[in-house]
Amino acid sequence: MENIKEIKNYSDTVMRTILLLSLLKNKKYTASELAEILDCSARQTHRLINGLRAAGINVKTEQGRYGGFKINDNRFNVTEGFYLDILRKLKND
Repeated sequence: MENIKEIKNYSDTVMRTILLLSLLKNKKYTASELAEILDCSARQTHRLINGLRAAGINVKTEQGRYGGFKINDNRFNVTEGFYLDILRKLKND
């Protein structure tokens, strides 16, 4: 993301959630991998994923050795502008 500096000005949870959306759209990750990237615990990663699910985003879970999480919704197409619009709206509230 080009505007990562702008995103870092927001709360950690919002920033992590938006980064999580971006990551899971492109590739499958384990909770441990996500925790390392997001700089939080695996437990917090699960909470963030559950928050996405509660918001209606279809996050697929695959069990087993090669399992992980991935957004499984072809209709869910986001861009950097989408993330920044959400952040700006949250900041204005």
